[in-house]
Amino acid sequence: MGKKRIAEILVACGLYLAATTVGRFIKAKTPEQPDPIVAGGADNETEKKLARTVIARHPNHVWNIDLTTIPTGKGFWCAWLPNSLNQRYPFCYWLAVIIDHFSRMVMGFALFLKEPTAREIKLFLSRTIRRARKTPRHLITDQGPQFIADEFRGYCENKEINQRFGAVGKHGSIAVIERFIRSLKDECTRRIVIPLNIGEMRTELSLYAVWYNMCRPHQGLNGLTPHQRYHGISRAPPLNLKEQKDMKLELHVSFFEGRRHLPIVTLKAA
Repeated sequence: MGKKRIAEILVACGLYLAATTVGRFIKAKTPEQPDPIVAGGADNETEKKLARTVIARHPNHVWNIDLTTIPTGKGFWCAWLPNSLNQRYPFCYWLAVIIDHFSRMVMGFALFLKEPTAREIKLFLSRTIRRARKTPRHLITDQGPQFIADEFRGYCENKEINQRFGAVGKHGSIAVIERFIRSLKDECTRRIVIPLNIGEMRTELSLYAVWYNMCRPHQGLNGLTPHQRYHGISRAPPLNLKEQKDMKLELHVSFFEGRRHLPIVTLKAA
């Protein structure tokens, strides 16, 4: 949007600024914020780049954790006040998810009726570590209040987890978990009627997580499922149709636990 349109929107919100003033704000350079990953660390640019980059070498080396909201039929129909303030049940659920960066495996999720606190996220991470029987070496988060709180950061230090932050305002800095959340919403929550019973909602999310891990081939994993990549399972060799010209195949499509948005596709010899 141009400076005039921005000024008009601000006037509609109750803040009067001239278009020329808006233009000066747009042109003004904001001071660069120190990257929390390297603050007080590396001295030169090469070391800073290395400090910012974390490469997942094996399962449970790097985990990603993030929060998102899932609107129900009662909420998020209007982005303006007062409805924009109702980001809690029954207008939406809050969902916390942990993904293994190396395999894209869903390690765990937690559902909340309102925005969770740092203590609740700490307990969620603790449960996930206990269930996986593995502790990640690195944990990548955004800079939400839950993740920068002393209680959560202290827990990570006690567990010798190196907490790293995505860059503020930089798209793709936590791309793996952002992509999972998009898939979750496109393939699950936007295709069903969101239940208002939290137990039923947990069931739907659990089914999707199992289907995503076990049945959904991942393009970023060369067609492997997260379960196969996590456990080091190779794919079955593909059929050579040129050598088996007379072979007839049947395409079978079933649905995981009867959910038509969770297809399972298999090929069988006719």
